[in-house]
Amino acid sequence: MTTIEILTLIISSSLASAIVTTILGGIISNWLKRIDYADEYYKQVLQRRIETYELLEAEIGILKQSCLDDDGKTYHLIFAYGRDNFFSLQKGLMAVMAKSLWLSNELQDAVVSINREFLDASFMANDDEELVVVGKDKYQKIASLRHQLEQIFSYDISMLHQIKPFLKKKSKAKNEFSLFHIHSGKAPN
Repeated sequence: MTTIEILTLIISSSLASAIVTTILGGIISNWLKRIDYADEYYKQVLQRRIETYELLEAEIGILKQSCLDDDGKTYHLIFAYGRDNFFSLQKGLMAVMAKSLWLSNELQDAVVSINREFLDASFMANDDEELVVVGKDKYQKIASLRHQLEQIFSYDISMLHQIKPFLKKKSKAKNEFSLFHIHSGKAPN
């Protein structure tokens, strides 16, 4: 082999190596950008989920407080705090429901169920004293719904970081809208 042939071979192999390195570098760089984009997206989804779960956690804390009245009947304290505070709890539940896209389907259903009980209670009581009576009547139902809510909440918290399965399950959900029926027969004030 002559010197010119050797130099040509070296230059052409160096050029081929540079081209391959550039192409592979571009492919790998593109792939890493897509991974970074997906990671950033998942971080945003997780952050929104955490914010929604924090709102719900505060509402659950309020619902855990109950007392025993002089007549021996138990009720949640929110019924004793007056209609304004009761409506504040409802507003909190509605804020959670407004962000229910970030809840698991099971937790979303549990929030809707307990909210319906509170909405029904709001139609049944015209004043603070009636609100306590309604609270006593609804204690078992609300306590059961709250317990169910806590169980689902606890499970969800342990799976909160698993974004792909959450999104997949959310996209396959067939939540159907059902009308709310007032059980009290009274119109709201």
